Amino acid sequence: MNRKQRRQAEKLHAHGKRAALDDAMKLAFQNALAAHRAGDLAQALQGYGSILQRHPKHADTLTLAGIATCQSGDLEAGIAYLQSAVKIRPDSLDAQYNLAYALESVGRFEEAAGAYRKVIGIDPGNIDAHFNFGKVLHELQHPEEAAEHYRRVIALRPDYADAYGNLGNVLKETGELAEAEAAIRKAIALQGESAAFLSNLGNVLKKQNRLEEADMTHRRAIELDPDYAEGHGNFGNTLAQQGRLKIGRA
Repeated sequence: MNRKQRRQAEKLHAHGKRAALDDAMKLAFQNALAAHRAGDLAQALQGYGSILQRHPKHADTLTLAGIATCQSGDLEAGIAYLQSAVKIRPDSLDAQYNLAYALESVGRFEEAAGAYRKVIGIDPGNIDAHFNFGKVLHELQHPEEAAEHYRRVIALRPDYADAYGNLGNVLKETGELAEAEAAIRKAIALQGESAAFLSNLGNVLKKQNRLEEADMTHRRAIELDPDYAEGHGNFGNTLAQQGRLKIGRA
């Protein structure tokens, strides 16, 4: 072990000492965790809070307090707990993943992307992290990189219909239309017809100038879910491109 590694080990050992719980706090932790698992978030948070008053650097409690706080609806406060947890234990998969997911949920996509990269660094085969990272990258308008992560998901879980569907959407944006169509059709083959899949397929067909097929596909999407607003919008766009959309006059 070199000097740098020794210093890092000493720091981790010091964190462990600071984070160690006595018997009373261990019991409090188990009680809070039991309440959390039972869905009693108020009781769980009260228990986690009492532990953190005495052990503010206890990473497991910070992580669980962050998760419970997010579940209670206060995402920003939950994020603060989780950020504290990953500072103490940056290799904690639970803390990093829940931080990434919470950041994504509040639309802090740049930060979420950084957190998902760390999750994948810890666990390269984490399917949920790759899938969610793909969504975040799509939001950040990086469709090529998003496609890489959806392909990774498919390699790990070939029956993941939503991964094929999302891959089709990002490939449409990169202009790989044949591949986009194939991906969405694979999603439909795996999961069956849905308004979302069919509407997205219709958009790909429209981009290929296959307007009659796009028309029929959008109609089918609306038949499946008449309340699917995006499907109605996509259908209207296809009709407009065909010159068949009639706009009423007052």
